[in-house]
Amino acid sequence: GEVQVNTGTNTATIKNKYTQETGTLSITKTTEDLPSDSSAKKFKIRVKKDNTIYTQSGAAVSSGEGWVEFSSNDTKQWENLPVGKYIIEEDKGPAGITGYALDVTGDGEVQVNTGTNTATIKNKYTQKKGKLKLKKTVSGATLTADKTYYFTVSQTSGGTTTYYGRGTDGKLTAGTTAVQYVEVTVEAGTINKEVV
Repeated sequence: GEVQVNTGTNTATIKNKYTQETGTLSITKTTEDLPSDSSAKKFKIRVKKDNTIYTQSGAAVSSGEGWVEFSSNDTKQWENLPVGKYIIEEDKGPAGITGYALDVTGDGEVQVNTGTNTATIKNKYTQKKGKLKLKKTVSGATLTADKTYYFTVSQTSGGTTTYYGRGTDGKLTAGTTAVQYVEVTVEAGTINKEVV
């Protein structure tokens, strides 16, 4: 700006003041196909930059885990974060469910600018499935007519029992009543026969 110069020595000081730009990071936790018996499950997320972890108030901490607990469909904010790139991490250990594959999307690098920045971390659960081979052994007698045997295959999880069998179209079906069954037919005249 303007300065008056008189005879002799005149002085002026130019001062630059810098203010760190900050922003807010709003993180939403969502789930897909979360088993009903795990609906109260808690998730842990943290935000860090380089080797520094940030609290929800924007304070930098160099030690401690810094995990923040979320429920499904929960949103929480990290405020006063210096603008820049951050890493969103989820602790996948506690997020896992026995018998289910876990796919996490939305974690990783995020850019924080001034204002409010949003990110969504989604956990998709896919039930692991395998094959069951059923073998019926008939021995000690000759059958005079074809004989059909019926088996019920069931699985209990979270207090609910699901029964598996083949429908009239031959395809595998499932239900909550024991009307589903697996049908194995042994031909007449068979002795010491294994039917798979």
